[in-house]
Amino acid sequence: MSGNKSAPWRQAVAACAQCPLLTSCTKELDRRLTSGEKIRDQILAGRLFSGKGDEIAPEMFDAYADRCGAKTKRRKPTPKRRPTRRAATKKTAPASTPAQEVPSSPTGGQLTLFKGAVA
Repeated sequence: MSGNKSAPWRQAVAACAQCPLLTSCTKELDRRLTSGEKIRDQILAGRLFSGKGDEIAPEMFDAYADRCGAKTKRRKPTPKRRPTRRAATKKTAPASTPAQEVPSSPTGGQLTLFKGAVA
């Protein structure tokens, strides 16, 4: 079953009514429904089933076709806006102060560092 017009569905149901296999098809459909199977978007044994698996009565074909048509007229969702990126500007980093030289003795080096931090 495709489309959202009731005329082709009515033609398919009418064709089923004249099919020599209608009796066996009806028995098979009833067996499947009794077992809990959902028939979706099909016409079987002259019966129309919706996308949810509900049977649509022939007098409701037009209303169902209208509901199906409403789905195709939905507006497309608007895409999510991505945050804009700022262009990288050419900036120079501030000059850092030169590191203090550390003498080779471990205690003298720590003392020199602390003296520099206090000053």
